Amino acid sequence: MKSKFINIVTFLLLALLYSCAEERIINDENNTAKEKIDMSFTVVPPTGTTAKEFFKEGDVISVFSSGNESCNEKFTITDISESSATFTGKAVKSDKIYAVFPYSEEYKMINSSIDIPFVNTYDLNSSESKDYASIGFADKNGNIQLEMPYGNISFTMPSNLYGQQFNKIRLSGVKNEALAGTMSISMEDDKISVKISEEKSKHTLVINGTFEAGQTYSFKVDCSNKRNIHQGTDTRLLY
Repeated sequence: MKSKFINIVTFLLLALLYSCAEERIINDENNTAKEKIDMSFTVVPPTGTTAKEFFKEGDVISVFSSGNESCNEKFTITDISESSATFTGKAVKSDKIYAVFPYSEEYKMINSSIDIPFVNTYDLNSSESKDYASIGFADKNGNIQLEMPYGNISFTMPSNLYGQQFNKIRLSGVKNEALAGTMSISMEDDKISVKISEEKSKHTLVINGTFEAGQTYSFKVDCSNKRNIHQGTDTRLLY
């Protein structure tokens, strides 16, 4: 009896160790085996940029298969054209494929939803859109159109700084809106929607750098309706 108990415990431990790293995945619902197969996707960058501007050699994208969302598969770029890039890797075949660019092992998808952290401190030298996560889902032809699930914030420095030098700028919403924090991005029914976690939201944006008189600066912000946010209408400049 003791021997049988030990064997059962051993079996359970081995079952728990069976993970996404395996090429063969069991579907418990119908007890059939699913195989990870070679796949490639044509990925189109967000509107307003070209593939050659947005992607570079060595880029990696996170790919999730519906029904196997716990596996964050790594797909690597193999070709870049003017309008799109090709990413290849292995994943379970599914009628719904979701992608997040760039790849991060920290991304976890549950029920077609993924949480993406959004920092509230920036440096002027690292404010390019490439630094932000973009998301999308594959159509029946294997094309993925990436979208940036956030808004833009812009402000203009006064034309005369009267000899003062500003190395840090703080921005806050006029109505105390959340500008950073954690975005919960849902891709159910082939529609992308964004919700902001109020418990993890931040209402002030801090930007470090050397600011010049009369110059306009733009940044991405956590914004569920993806609208543009402008100084004076939606934000206060807190030098």
